[in-house]
Amino acid sequence: MATVDSVSIWERARWRTLAHLIACTAAGVLAGVAWAALSPRAHYLIDEDLRALLSERQHAEIIGGDAAFTLIVGLFGLAIGILTWVWFHRRGWLVIALGVLGPVILAVVAWQVGEMVGGSGLTDRLATASPGDLVQMDLELHSLSALAAAPFFAITPIMLLAAFLPERFVDGDKRRRRAR
Repeated sequence: MATVDSVSIWERARWRTLAHLIACTAAGVLAGVAWAALSPRAHYLIDEDLRALLSERQHAEIIGGDAAFTLIVGLFGLAIGILTWVWFHRRGWLVIALGVLGPVILAVVAWQVGEMVGGSGLTDRLATASPGDLVQMDLELHSLSALAAAPFFAITPIMLLAAFLPERFVDGDKRRRRAR
């Protein structure tokens, strides 16, 4: 006969870990959609000889897409870092492991979802373009180092909170001694 544990299912680290990883995946989907919606996109200008040209401003917009990705996943990573601390600060090493693993999942999911939602088929659009047309580039992450923004932003609040909040166990022991 199975016995019901007095600890609720939410108190168990395994269930919280699963919920955390699901939350990170969902946040990655939202971040990817936000990146696709908010990212500047460069446009090729088709000239009379059917050459695709990029102006200097369009080159800057290519970099702007990577900057937008970094900012968006950084903000989502910060939120995930705070959530990780709230859920796992009493679990020791688990807060650090999930504080890095979850945001890595977030960043990779955001990258893939953003590129999927951001469009594809640039070569087909260029092939059918006429002189004078502006052909929008596909959303693409050019700097893979931007994937490190989410874990960096997530681990920062965890480190700061661990460093500057009082240790509960040490302070609790002092209070118990005074009460005696």
